[in-house]
Amino acid sequence: MKIGIIGRTAALLNTAKLLHKKGFCIPFIYTCKAESFYNCNEEEYFQFSKSINTDYFCDLKINDSERIQTLRKYECDLALSLNWLTLLKDGICQSFTHGIWNAHAGDLPRYRGNACPNWAILNNEQEIGLSVHEIEPNSLDSGDIILKNFFSLKQNTYISEVYDWMEVTIPEMFYEGILNLKNNTLNKQKQSTDLNNILRCYPRKPNDSKIDWKLSNHEIHQLIRASSKPFNGAFCYLENGEKVIIWQAEMVNHKGRYLAIPGQVLYAEDGCPVICCGDGLLKLTVSSLESSNENANCSILKSLRNRLI
Repeated sequence: MKIGIIGRTAALLNTAKLLHKKGFCIPFIYTCKAESFYNCNEEEYFQFSKSINTDYFCDLKINDSERIQTLRKYECDLALSLNWLTLLKDGICQSFTHGIWNAHAGDLPRYRGNACPNWAILNNEQEIGLSVHEIEPNSLDSGDIILKNFFSLKQNTYISEVYDWMEVTIPEMFYEGILNLKNNTLNKQKQSTDLNNILRCYPRKPNDSKIDWKLSNHEIHQLIRASSKPFNGAFCYLENGEKVIIWQAEMVNHKGRYLAIPGQVLYAEDGCPVICCGDGLLKLTVSSLESSNENANCSILKSLRNRLI
């Protein structure tokens, strides 16, 4: 079988490496500029394409008629996609015998769109879905489901753990689906079109991770877990205006009754500041100052009169 590669991220590059190792022909690799949190960029795609002597494209012209004609000449059986930047239209989707499969970090049709694993943590889900599905031209995260897998979320699961899991699991799922296709054992499932079963997730920006200390410790803890590495982190400010990035935290219980203002530093526990929230307390275990990237806990603990804003 001949399989094209369209997209970005380390998980898709790992997929291409796995397929090459298993003896599949990869006639072309098509990528574009990576996001900073991908842990993999277009140069790594280029170097891999050179190493296997395959054609390499890096632009956003994939839906152009000339580019479609070029890609059709490869006569690929299938193309695999992940995190492509634009909708793939009819022409490119019809350029491969079995179309294009996409890996999506969401339990389709629930959690369609952007930042789905982050939204799932914020939404207090019990698990995060990972779906391989056929791409329906001009549409977002629709098309028949090829395979699904799930990652269980616990109270202290951080987004980095989800991404680590996806880097390993996505190549395995693509490979399993291809073997099923080759052996004529695919069991595709139609996605529901009932709007009550579809949850559309919209993009999150770094400023969306600013902490509002009037929220409960549970809600703030979710925000920290959903915003941590490989993203920019949840953040707040010292009273002097210095930006503090919170990477990890723990919910704690206060012994006895108390009165405090949300954002106030109450005391230190194991060298970590304990902060009052709108409901409950939060211990900041890993934090840094934006100005120096140093541990911010010492600055926060300079005075118990300190407040985070």
